[in-house]
Amino acid sequence: MKSKASWVELYRNKKGVIYQCENTHKFIVEFGGTTTFFTFQQFKDFGRVIAQINLNVMLERIERAFDVEIIYLPQNDQIYQLEVCEVYYLKDLLAGAKAFLELNSLLHELAISAFETENCSIA
Repeated sequence: MKSKASWVELYRNKKGVIYQCENTHKFIVEFGGTTTFFTFQQFKDFGRVIAQINLNVMLERIERAFDVEIIYLPQNDQIYQLEVCEVYYLKDLLAGAKAFLELNSLLHELAISAFETENCSIA
């Protein structure tokens, strides 16, 4: 396992945590007792797959086939077998990390804009 010293926590809930490595810029998802590393594109794709899972259908259908959602990640050779509660917490985890990244991006843009405005007024 890689060193957590360079990992920045993006979001945490009671079932997992998402980090971003400052050195490699990879995303690290610790969930369900596993740790999975993602590139930015893989992380986006994973988020889309999880977002498409319909919790209402899982809850409304009584057939056992709807009790579990199985997600296979070929790029990581990882399989997630998720029950309804796990899908809920994973969706929350990914949404929280996404919100953090969007907020961080907005703050970065504002800081750059303020810096440019300050430098233009000095000249």
